[in-house]
Amino acid sequence: MKKLYTVTMNRAHKIAERLGSRQGELRTQAQSLSALVVLNGYSNQQIVRLCDTKDQVMTKIDEQAIAANAQAVVRAAIGRGNADHGVNDILAQIEANKKIISCLTEVIDNQEESSRGNGIIKLAELSGYKPISQSDGILRGSSISVSVMNDALVKSLKVQKELLEKANFSLTDRLADLNGKTISFEMETEIAELMGL
Repeated sequence: MKKLYTVTMNRAHKIAERLGSRQGELRTQAQSLSALVVLNGYSNQQIVRLCDTKDQVMTKIDEQAIAANAQAVVRAAIGRGNADHGVNDILAQIEANKKIISCLTEVIDNQEESSRGNGIIKLAELSGYKPISQSDGILRGSSISVSVMNDALVKSLKVQKELLEKANFSLTDRLADLNGKTISFEMETEIAELMGL
């Protein structure tokens, strides 16, 4: 018998996980029970036991299918809840922010690494660099390393990175709040009881 259940999105995620674990257990049991049996001889009693084993395998297959379908129902309800509450938009923005933060971190790290090096000059200082010789309008001399970003620009990138990190903290908090929203789905009472509903 099916019944309507209303749970928080957080709990629905846990139920979906449990249903996935249950499917794995049932699949393993079905595989184990369905292994080939080698007989050197047989009796009617052995035939009865083998028939019982076949029935157990079929029961495990049926139970696994029920768990898989129940998980699909719960995941669909989670998907609808995510769409209704804007979770997908928040997750997309968090991911975009992480990519921007990663890029900023790499650029900042490159500039901080270059500021520790010997013989590295800033781009603004390049015009004052004394070359060994000049010919054809090109400055020639020993090789030098040039940092293309000035300190103020690096500082502004650090501020931008910190703001994005704070934004992600806020978005993550909003996600946590949204996981407290409720969703509803129908499920067989027998499987629901197994899942703690």
